[in-house]
Amino acid sequence: MGIGFILISLLALPGFLFPESIVRLFQTNERVIEIGTLALKFSSIGTVFLSLSVPVNMLYQSIRRPSISSFLSMLRSGLMFIPVLIISTRFLGLLGIQFSQPLADVMTGLISIPFIISFLRKSDKDMII
Repeated sequence: MGIGFILISLLALPGFLFPESIVRLFQTNERVIEIGTLALKFSSIGTVFLSLSVPVNMLYQSIRRPSISSFLSMLRSGLMFIPVLIISTRFLGLLGIQFSQPLADVMTGLISIPFIISFLRKSDKDMII
């Protein structure tokens, strides 16, 4: 997971450091560039947290724990994203839309941490035998 975190961080770095240049590659409208620049910056931050949530979700799939795996999967695209989108849009408008998915990614990544810690503690106890 550490290597994945480093690799994803390196891949997200250009989107955080040069968002306007990247958006300009695909768009010429100044208002769209303005909106897209901030959205890309937020998305770059959220992407880093996928390196926490995705491997933990896949781990629980591979050890045949479908309820935990399904819960972790639903967090990003539904359980976190929809409420964050509704609340942030209501209070912040366009800015809320821009950071809803990245914030859901961050929250999902943070919620995944106790699941990996629990798994590692349990697997350490099983190995002691």
